Amino acid sequence: MKYYDLHVEPNFSQGENVLEEFLEIAQELGYAGIVFIFPWKKNTLDFLTAEIERLSSMFKTKPFLGFYVKSVREFKEAVKYRKFIDVLAVKGGDSRMNRLAVDKKEVDLLIHPERGRKDSGLNHIFARLAAKNNTFIELNFHELVASTERFKVLKKFFDNVKLAMKYKFNIVVTSGAYSKWELRDPISFVALLHELGFDLKTSKQMLSKNIEKMLKENRKRKKKEWIAPGVEVVKWPSRKE
Repeated sequence: MKYYDLHVEPNFSQGENVLEEFLEIAQELGYAGIVFIFPWKKNTLDFLTAEIERLSSMFKTKPFLGFYVKSVREFKEAVKYRKFIDVLAVKGGDSRMNRLAVDKKEVDLLIHPERGRKDSGLNHIFARLAAKNNTFIELNFHELVASTERFKVLKKFFDNVKLAMKYKFNIVVTSGAYSKWELRDPISFVALLHELGFDLKTSKQMLSKNIEKMLKENRKRKKKEWIAPGVEVVKWPSRKE
């Protein structure tokens, strides 16, 4: 199967070749693609788009461009450039941002909805909205590993998995990697989803086919014929009289 890591956060302070280094490791681990997610800044869009295009032909593992927003103001600006972004994410934890992420069809991914909270960050209302708007909910492996209270993080993961099973929204394990050494084998993420309650087939699909479908649909936005999700201009061949 083709597996994807939907959230890695490289930092160019690690070196100008940081993206290449991430892709080299991801390729060794067997990923079909990884999504580089950066903080939203309008003035970085052109540079990062060019970098992703440059790297696309260099590796078997395909790079995708993502941005995250941390406020309503950033969301309103980023959404104007949505067609140029492969994955638009919202950094969660705050109830208002968690709600925005699942309520807006333009958002693909809600990052760590449980961060800084006593609960999992979701409820039945948010779960229904996530299913309706096809929002992916993240289980961030970095958050789990870095926590001094891993049992509590796992409990929150488990609560969100139960909601996903009931309301049928997409849930995904990501590395959340800040360093290339924090990338993990996709099979280990499949195993985590399986341990949290999904059957093996569904666990694999969550990290492969579901993500692949979303990325393909989002890439269609870049075509001139694209109007809205599911709506494109079709040119019929002219009929000869």
